[in-house]
Amino acid sequence: MRTVMKSARMFGEGAVWVKAPGTRTIRGGGDEYCWDEVIGEYCYDDCIWIEDPDYPEEPDPCDDLGNWNECYGDGGDYYPPDDMYEIILDPSFMGTKAECVYNKLNNLSTSFASAIKQFDGEFPVAHLRFKTDATMTSNIKKAYTSPPSDYVIDVVLNGNSSKDASYQQRPNLLVAKTIIHEVIHAEMFRKLLSIANNGGSLGGLTAEDLNNMFSNGDYPGIFDYYTRYGVNDFQHNQMAAHYRDVIADALEQFDNSTHSSQFYLDLAWEGLIYSNDPTWSTLSASEKSRIKNLIDNYINQNKNESCQ
Repeated sequence: MRTVMKSARMFGEGAVWVKAPGTRTIRGGGDEYCWDEVIGEYCYDDCIWIEDPDYPEEPDPCDDLGNWNECYGDGGDYYPPDDMYEIILDPSFMGTKAECVYNKLNNLSTSFASAIKQFDGEFPVAHLRFKTDATMTSNIKKAYTSPPSDYVIDVVLNGNSSKDASYQQRPNLLVAKTIIHEVIHAEMFRKLLSIANNGGSLGGLTAEDLNNMFSNGDYPGIFDYYTRYGVNDFQHNQMAAHYRDVIADALEQFDNSTHSSQFYLDLAWEGLIYSNDPTWSTLSASEKSRIKNLIDNYINQNKNESCQ
């Protein structure tokens, strides 16, 4: 699994734009040698592509946050087209506990990696961008996912460290849960975007437009929940009914099965507990109380956990 970010590799006289980190670029003898899984992808016409270059990989100065402005800001000489990026890590996300948890999810959870790859294909329908917001005022809202705009879907985590809902204060396992939860939202948006002809956005679509989008029988599950619960409620209701197992499996892999499978299923309810949710409402009062207490106790016992 590779994460693609804006990356200018600075070598010798100039900057060569390549995909990162799956690409190595070596300048030597006036020629540029590039390597990637897909030979010839995203390279200048005069590049020489070789399948397996026998060169040591050089450190990338743009991996140093101190060089951010030079590599990505106004000091850069060239900005490649936006469609080069698939999964984007915003500067606000990079180098944080949130990014640390995200990287561990990619490395440890095959189910999360599988979900994220929907945005990491060679021809993705939408690009996924992870951000944090240090100005969020809510002490309850952990994150939100924005509908696509210009083919980009933003996942924004609460980065206000003074708030209980911030990723800084929350346990790593529940930061992971939040990221998984939001990626599922993003995947639902991505599926809708894949059948919309609306310039990379879902904005301005009417109920009639949405009904027409589903007329070919694409994504009947989404259509069913949209029809029953409307545009504002269908995602959480569908997630509670059909995605809690996915969330729980990813959490168990992330946590190396430290607890029982039921424990991770209980944690997966966080962010899905709504009185009008049909799945939650079927639970007994004692079961609801047990789940809420488990979540609250875990948060209280693991506040301000660091990630390494």
